[in-house]
Amino acid sequence: MNRIARCVILFAFLLFPLRAAVAQPSVPNAIEPWVDPDALAANLVYPRDAIRAGVAGRVVVRALIDTTGRVERAAVFESDDRMLDQAALDAVTTTRFSPGCQDGNPINLWVSIPIVFALDGSQADTTVPAHDADLDLATEPMLDEIELAKILRYPEVARSQGVEGTVVVRVLVDELGIARRYRIEKTANTILNQAALDAIFSTRFRPGTRDGSPVRSWVTVPVTFSLQ
Repeated sequence: MNRIARCVILFAFLLFPLRAAVAQPSVPNAIEPWVDPDALAANLVYPRDAIRAGVAGRVVVRALIDTTGRVERAAVFESDDRMLDQAALDAVTTTRFSPGCQDGNPINLWVSIPIVFALDGSQADTTVPAHDADLDLATEPMLDEIELAKILRYPEVARSQGVEGTVVVRVLVDELGIARRYRIEKTANTILNQAALDAIFSTRFRPGTRDGSPVRSWVTVPVTFSLQ
């Protein structure tokens, strides 16, 4: 496959575009964290399996930058393909940032980093509806909640810390009932995210339909973690 792979870091950063996803107080007069795009790009490696499969797309990583500019915590909140997720996370977590500041003092601050993986000559998939598209569906995609509960694994770190709550995921389901893309709309705690995604992507959906035929469409899936 003679394709040139390239990764694009989209700037400027969006300081609080996903504020609902991570509970935190507002930070008045804050200056957002910053990173040299070249430094981040140097740590970004296009996965070989994704190149072979012709996979391209956008991944949004949400990261908590501490007062020294190190990444304290990071999670993917939006992805066009899970094959790209780990590469985006690895690049962000291994890159040093300039920390966010308030009144001249460094502070811990969240930032969202959109990263685009592109194959030269590739075009956007215009058959995929936007995540907030209001399609005229006869039936929405559905999954078996009992099957999802059986697959779901409670993260040990969350269990040990007594972390509970719900992760709300917007999922694109294709015509075969397979989850393809996702966007985390809300989360009780980022340490629950990966387990929720693993369960969703391991579950077969009944696809949405329109005019009697299965179609690609989005559905909102809440995944609840409870210690009781």
